[in-house]
This record gives sequence, structure tokens and C-alpha cells, in this order.
Amino acid sequence: MLDSKEISLLIDEFFKVFTVKTITQQTIQNALSLRDKYHYSYFDCLMLSSALLSDCSILYSEDMHHSHTLENTLKIIDPFHG
Repeated sequence: MLDSKEISLLIDEFFKVFTVKTITQQTIQNALSLRDKYHYSYFDCLMLSSALLSDCSILYSEDMHHSHTLENTLKIIDPFHG
């Protein structure tokens, strides 16, 4: 198990490598719209909304439909799909 100092160092490294976005009102409104349109859970739609608003082209998830493309720009890929 990692101690707090090791976890803190890992978090610092994540922030150096990854862009962290704040959830905004637009993110939430878009998530609700996606939920109505695609029938994914709200929290899945929050991730989808964040990805779309960040101009991502691929979202890796084992919980959503493999190779589903949303809004003609974001493709869901299940990394464990065989």
C-alpha cells in the first residue's frame, strides 16, 4: 500500500502529464442532453460530455458500447474487447 507522500508524488506526476478540466455548467447541461439522446448513465454522460468539450476523439471505457461514435467525433473503445 502506498503512503500519503507516495500518493501525493503520483498525483503531481499525473497533473504534469494529463490535462485536468473543471466540470462547468456547460459540461453538466451537455451531459443531460447526451443522456436523453444516447441513454447512458448520467455519470457516463458527464465523462462523454467532458471528452467532447475537450475535443477528444477516443474515450476508452469497458462500460459503454464498443466502437459507438457520438456526435460524429467521439468514438468509444473498449480496451478489453476481444
